[in-house]
Amino acid sequence: MTENQDEKSILYTHFGTHSPYWRLAADSDAIELAAIKGATNVAMGLRPDQADTIRALTGITSSVRIDIALYGDLLRLHLVGRKINPNEWAGTASAHSDTESVAKDLVEGLSFAETVVSEANSVIVIVDQNGRVQRFNKLSEEYTGKREQDIVGRSVFEMFMTREEAMASRRNIAEFYKRGQSYEVERLINTVKGPRLFLFRNKFVTSGSGEKRVYLICSGTDITEERAAQERLRVLANTDMLTNLPNRHAITARLKEALAVGKDGRGGVLFLDLDSVVRSADIAMYVAKEAGRHTYRVFQPEMDRRNADYVWLDTNLRKALAENHLMLYYQPKLAGRTGEVDSVEALLRWRSPERGMVCPGTFIPYAEESGLISPLGVWVMREAARQAAAWKRDGLNIRIAINMSARQLDDKGVVSDFMRAINDAGMDPCMLDIELTESCLIEDEGAAIDLIKQFRQLGARVHLDDFGTGYSSLSQLARIPLDAIKLDASFVRGVNENPVSQALARAIVAVARTLELKVIAEGVETIEETAFLDTLGVDAKQGYLYAKPMPAAELSAWLAQRRRLHLIA
Repeated sequence: MTENQDEKSILYTHFGTHSPYWRLAADSDAIELAAIKGATNVAMGLRPDQADTIRALTGITSSVRIDIALYGDLLRLHLVGRKINPNEWAGTASAHSDTESVAKDLVEGLSFAETVVSEANSVIVIVDQNGRVQRFNKLSEEYTGKREQDIVGRSVFEMFMTREEAMASRRNIAEFYKRGQSYEVERLINTVKGPRLFLFRNKFVTSGSGEKRVYLICSGTDITEERAAQERLRVLANTDMLTNLPNRHAITARLKEALAVGKDGRGGVLFLDLDSVVRSADIAMYVAKEAGRHTYRVFQPEMDRRNADYVWLDTNLRKALAENHLMLYYQPKLAGRTGEVDSVEALLRWRSPERGMVCPGTFIPYAEESGLISPLGVWVMREAARQAAAWKRDGLNIRIAINMSARQLDDKGVVSDFMRAINDAGMDPCMLDIELTESCLIEDEGAAIDLIKQFRQLGARVHLDDFGTGYSSLSQLARIPLDAIKLDASFVRGVNENPVSQALARAIVAVARTLELKVIAEGVETIEETAFLDTLGVDAKQGYLYAKPMPAAELSAWLAQRRRLHLIA
């Protein structure tokens, strides 16, 4: 047998394989050899210098040569392996001359490292001491549009840097190489995605076997968005958003800089306080908005009290939404002929811990102006849907009408919010109706009609509230897909004594009948008014004559009392 065959035969005789597994621990100089990974067949002591040579292996697979005596036989071994955890090194052993086994073990060991480098979520470029590219991973190819096979061996300085940048980079690398020191650098790179800022973490490594060579591993992370976000935060922290001028924080910093370079640390500041002026103008602007379009208001001291009310409303109305200080009251609608109650109108109420019941006329206009009307409207939808479903479970088929304003209809998600409310309540069929004011139809009639159709497809009935007080015309009624109109209280109040109101009421009811719309009279307060309305044949009546708005529990009790009285009668 040849010398190679003898060594291979010895390994095979003792372990049943030409490439047994080896393992060395940090706390022992005994190397373990085994046929099965993780087991121990033989443990042999190493010289301290041999053990130190093996412990010099890093996490990258490489090889070392050692000589050992196995049961009296001298073996020259190639150990292929790496550091597998902080306290262990392991791999496979082959006869020194068994180049086929050594090559096979190296290929298998290095394949994992190759995969990591290629698929890493960082730009990885490995260059030699002269700046020639040795590795160029997949992400590097994606950013630059260059293929690894086309640039290996070429100078990184010539391909990716200007002459000035290359000179500076060469000096830096040479200096860090002398010290064997890792370093970080930020560099702007022109990529196929445009200029991108990278943070490179650069580390020098030495080849693990053969001729000792030093390589520079450059691992880069794209920090373009991160730096842009930091710059935006810096600008926000130092800029007044209203005027786009430096804010107090920025001015303070600049003052410190000026005083630091000034003579004897002295300087002067010209200070103009604009806060009181801007605040007063802001208050006057809101008062002008309340007065309508195309107008203005000059600030008056009494406006400041209104501003204080607005501040209180803004803070506490948001808190009311979050802390369940809102509630719905319900006012019943009585069928015109039978007096039965099959629908109610939901009216929003706010019980403040500080001020008690807050008038809707106070907080609803503010909610409209501030944009809080949208979350308030969603809360009303969900609470009304929940209550309608609860009544249905109790055997009460009562439809609940909720009010929507023009501002709410501007919210693109209003139909989705409505659908989500009825679905979450488990309501089938839909027992919610929508009451719209005439102002909803002014700005964009087409958009309003589209929304009305969507609400009706979900099972809602749509009523036109306060009819006759706004801008809608009788011809407009024919174009809008409504289910009912509500005769405004201004027509109903004293109608039995007012011939003009009687004529208008008759005309409205007649048009509604022609268009197959139901008519609901609201604001009924006297027996005389209801008697006249009965002669017109309105479909439903609503007002204090029958019941004031009340919480759900009181309404349930009120309905039960009506049923008992009906049975007695």
